[in-house]
Amino acid sequence: MAAQQQAPAAAPPRLVKVSDDLYVIQNANHTVAEIGQNGGNVAVIVTSEGVVVVDSKFARMHDDILAKVRSVTDRPIRYLILTHNHGDHADGAARFQAEGVSVISSIASRDHMARAGMAGRAQIA
Repeated sequence: MAAQQQAPAAAPPRLVKVSDDLYVIQNANHTVAEIGQNGGNVAVIVTSEGVVVVDSKFARMHDDILAKVRSVTDRPIRYLILTHNHGDHADGAARFQAEGVSVISSIASRDHMARAGMAGRAQIA
């Protein structure tokens, strides 16, 4: 029996400036394989009071997200908004919470994360 081949590592996500204070951390090639390895895309909104991040990708992508945010501002990350509870969007939420970031989601997402035993559930729903 032939050994199963592992998919090649996805290219790291890249930071793209959308407008003056809006960025997206997007997967380089926009493929499903990248979502499985890197998670979904992340929006970064820089405000005068701090940074709002939309979605957290997988927990293993946390340091990459922080590095990209820090490359555009030294303002603190204040809020993380989760669009939904799938791991490729919400798995990294606990890492943000551990740094004092307030997590926001729908009540349904928070409840689903609780039932699934996921860390990083929203304080604000």
